[in-house]
Amino acid sequence: MVDVLIPTYNNYDELKNCLNALSEQTVQHFEVWIAVDGSKDETLLSLPQFISELPFKAHILEHADKENHGRSAARNLALNALKKPFVWLLDSDMMPEPNCLQAHIDVCMLHKNAISVGSIHYQNIKQNIWAKYISTRGHAKYRHAQLLPWNYFVTANSMLPTEYLVNLRGFDENIKKYGGEDMEFAYRMHRNYKASFYKNDLAICRTVQEKTLSQALIQLEEYGREGLPYIYKKHPDMPRVYHLDKLEGNKIRKMLYQWLTLSVWTRVVKPLIHFLPFPFSQYLISYLVICAIFKGYKQHKKSFTF
Repeated sequence: MVDVLIPTYNNYDELKNCLNALSEQTVQHFEVWIAVDGSKDETLLSLPQFISELPFKAHILEHADKENHGRSAARNLALNALKKPFVWLLDSDMMPEPNCLQAHIDVCMLHKNAISVGSIHYQNIKQNIWAKYISTRGHAKYRHAQLLPWNYFVTANSMLPTEYLVNLRGFDENIKKYGGEDMEFAYRMHRNYKASFYKNDLAICRTVQEKTLSQALIQLEEYGREGLPYIYKKHPDMPRVYHLDKLEGNKIRKMLYQWLTLSVWTRVVKPLIHFLPFPFSQYLISYLVICAIFKGYKQHKKSFTF
C-alpha cells in the first residue's frame, strides 16, 4: 500500500537506525526509496550491502552528478518510481515506533483527501532548549485527530496520497536552503486538492535534535531573507505567516513592529532564556523566532515586489 520516501545527506548512522526501525513495523507491506543527496560519507559504499539484508525491498536513488541539490530535489528523484496509493515522507534521522506506519494508514484510509501528520518526540529535550521549544509549537499544539492548518504540515513524518506528490510534480527545487519547501508544497495541496491535514499522535517517530537555539535563529533569519520572499513571489495570494503582514500594514503598526524587533531587544532577551522557567522562556523564544524572520525579511523587502 505504501512507498516510503527518505532523503539522506551525510548521515549514514542515523539512516541505518531509521531503516532498522522500519524493519520492526507491524505492517511490512511497503517499499522504500532512499534518495541520496550527494552524500560524501560512507553511505553509497555501505548502503547496498545493508539494505540487501533488510526484510523489505529498498532502492537507492541519486542525482546524475552525485552532488548535493537540497531536500526538495532529493525527494523528487522518486517521482517516477512511486506507484503505491500512499507515500510516507520520512526524514533519515527519524526512528518510527513499530505502529507508526499502521497509524498513518488508519488516518489516510478513514478520511477523504486526508494527510496524516505524525508526531516527533525529541529524546534530548532536557539538554536542548530548542528541542523542547519545537516540541510545543506548530502541530504539537494540537490534539490527536484534530484538523491542522495547512501551514503546519511537516515532511519529517507524514503520509499523503501519492497522486498529490506526483501530480503536483513534487517539491519546489528552487528552495535549496533551510525551510519553506514543506509549507510551499502544503499550500499547493491545500489549493489544488482541498486536502485535510490531521494531527496523528499515534504515528510517532523518535529522534535527537542536534540544532541549538543559536543555530536555529541563524537559519530562520536566512529563511526570512530568501525562502519566504521567494514563496510569496510564487504565491502572491498565500496568507502571510509569522506576522509578516504587520510589515505591510498601516504606517504606525509597521513602525511599532519594526521597533519591537530591533536587535537591541533580542540582545536583552537571549540571556534571560536559560534562567527563567520554561513557560516564560517559551514566549521569549517565540519572540526571538519572529525577530530573526523579520530581520531577514526586511533585508530582502527593498528589492521584493508583491
